[in-house]
Amino acid sequence: MMAERQDAGLAAWTEGWIPALKGTIPERTSCQETHEEALLVIPSATWILRVQMSARSEGMCWDQPPVPPGSLLRYDRFMLIRFARREDVPALLEIYNQSIDSPVTFETVLPSEDEFASRLEAFSTTYPYLVSVEDGRITGYAYAHRCFEREAYRFDAEVTIYMDRSVWRTGSAGKLYSKLLELLEKMNIVNAYALVTEPNKQSVFFHQKMGFDKFAVFTDAGYKHGSWIDVIWLVNVLNDKMLPPPEPLSVWDVVTQEAEWEVT
Repeated sequence: MMAERQDAGLAAWTEGWIPALKGTIPERTSCQETHEEALLVIPSATWILRVQMSARSEGMCWDQPPVPPGSLLRYDRFMLIRFARREDVPALLEIYNQSIDSPVTFETVLPSEDEFASRLEAFSTTYPYLVSVEDGRITGYAYAHRCFEREAYRFDAEVTIYMDRSVWRTGSAGKLYSKLLELLEKMNIVNAYALVTEPNKQSVFFHQKMGFDKFAVFTDAGYKHGSWIDVIWLVNVLNDKMLPPPEPLSVWDVVTQEAEWEVT
């Protein structure tokens, strides 16, 4: 049954949208039974959400694969992508802090705002450092920087992305990463490298979906929280390997600092 749920209120989503929907879907005694499809429309937020769900007495039951709490199976909304600013640092640190105690990053202590801001400034001198803004808040950031120092490596860049857990598996990461890679391609960067720690199958799959190929593993490259951690190297070849290749450009040779993009 297709039901239209209006006037749910934005607060229901920001403070726990699953409880807000419970009771609006007919109860099912088993997750194996036919699921109801609900179309939830919140006009003020420009969100249209379609989820396949069923309910049972003890709560909601989702189709596989499962999604993290607060995430959605799929939803369509506007995203603003722009260059990061100094005033974004507290929000970026909040997102980064979600990974600081995991093997995803080899840092063990969250950097200070000043340290993080200095990194942002250093990387942004030449390379893109982007943030995604959804419904007025920063939901992720992605950036590139010089991969190796020797002059012959100038056609390479290392790329990194971190997303707030609330937007995992919503398509937000792909939109943000696509814009980063698009800018690097215009900058005449040939090889975009991504480093993924193991085990992190989701990240490897995401990068492969974005056009990256796995080509090397640095075994036991890091030690954190009592474990040795492998690092997977992946590469996305963005431009043809011409002879001679056109020289790399600064991101500011490609776009202006005020550039921003709306994506859906």
